[in-house]
Amino acid sequence: MNSILDNIGRYGTFNPWFFIASRVDRVYPPLLFAFALSIAIYFAGYYFQSLYIDSDGYNYPVIRESIELNLNNYFLNFFLLNEVIVGVETINNNGPLWSVALEFSIYMLACAVVMFVCNKNLIAGLLVLLFLLYQVFAHNTQYFVHLICWVVGAFSCLRMRGLIRLDRRYFVFFALLSMCYLVLHYGVLVPAEREIIALFELAKVIFCFFIVCIFIDAIRFPKWLWLFKNYAYFSYTLYLIHFPIFLFVFSLVDEVYLALSLLEKLAFLAVLFITTVGLSAFLAKKLETVKYFRKIVFNKYKPVKVI
Repeated sequence: MNSILDNIGRYGTFNPWFFIASRVDRVYPPLLFAFALSIAIYFAGYYFQSLYIDSDGYNYPVIRESIELNLNNYFLNFFLLNEVIVGVETINNNGPLWSVALEFSIYMLACAVVMFVCNKNLIAGLLVLLFLLYQVFAHNTQYFVHLICWVVGAFSCLRMRGLIRLDRRYFVFFALLSMCYLVLHYGVLVPAEREIIALFELAKVIFCFFIVCIFIDAIRFPKWLWLFKNYAYFSYTLYLIHFPIFLFVFSLVDEVYLALSLLEKLAFLAVLFITTVGLSAFLAKKLETVKYFRKIVFNKYKPVKVI
């Protein structure tokens, strides 16, 4: 939401091209590296004959039992259609990409909504309606849970910027909207075997929304949180590359790891964690600072105000 508000402040109205360019610059450089890493790890696993993890020896679920390469999934995941289009699965070698796809689609949905509201773009409004109808009839509960999380964050952002005042009217409106959604979606469209789980997920999000609205002015962050400030600068890269790295390492040390003592396992995991974090911090300096598309749009559409 901050990027949308900054966009409007910069151009005096909403510039969808700059918003899309900023999201592409933000998401795709680390994503492309994660794709390349996932493919490289598959071939490395093939070379070392370690494409499978023997899960029988573990007393906890392993992240994957095999390393696979499905080019069709890679193609669809490149356009971040996994989990957004029902039936399109996330690539096997990098599980966290499911949330990136949902996040990016919500960015694009928010972009279309703002285009409809601020720029009076009827085509954008129609696309929003059709897309949401598809998600409803496709029973994509996961999408709506994450969409509501984004809405909660958007309301919090608007509240903290002083652009809205959250009073009882907002609570009543949101409660009525939630009830309508529950009745229409979970009472009619969702298969019976998924109804309880889906209802519970949405109820948790609604509860969190009310908590945020009530206590947002009372939130005080402890001073020691500054220790994690720099983590934000490479957290996205870390999120995208840790999974294939961990998967490959555990496929290599499968039986050796199981034979280690508890202390040795903890030491091994600490080294793996520190190495992955250090690599992410190094890569993020290149991957998370790309402004290629933003520069193109910025040169074409001069801002009213520099932010």
